[in-house]
Amino acid sequence: GRRLNAAASLPAPAVPIPPHTRTAVYHVQVNDDDSYSARWLYAVKVSKTTPTNVWYNVGHTLVFQNHDEVNRFFHVRCPCAYNKPCTSKQNRLSLECFCARIYNTTHLFFGTDECPMVNPEALVRARRAGYDSIQMTNYTLDTAGALSR
Repeated sequence: GRRLNAAASLPAPAVPIPPHTRTAVYHVQVNDDDSYSARWLYAVKVSKTTPTNVWYNVGHTLVFQNHDEVNRFFHVRCPCAYNKPCTSKQNRLSLECFCARIYNTTHLFFGTDECPMVNPEALVRARRAGYDSIQMTNYTLDTAGALSR
């Protein structure tokens, strides 16, 4: 199967984490945390094969299926556009360039136009509304083996 993110292959909880509950998490080393002023964490089931000593309290949390649902809930558009190149004049570490690489890669790997990223403005709006975390329970563009080609 296809894999964009190794963390997605770890055993995940079958249901969303209840509000104000601690859960074991895995943090992806190379990602876009700095573009968002947030941390992207994967909830994992602790076992002998996936031990962790990193825990996170989800606090006041929202649950969605994927990035598109988050963007729609907060009335923002997908920050990416398919086939929008990152030009040499742009900062290669900018959100626009990161987004272009991710969207074009997910489109190529998975053959979908589903938005692969949360608009940073959605996170700003979530914080203003008092939310501590957002859970995505069915984000197949990150899941190892989601589609085999």
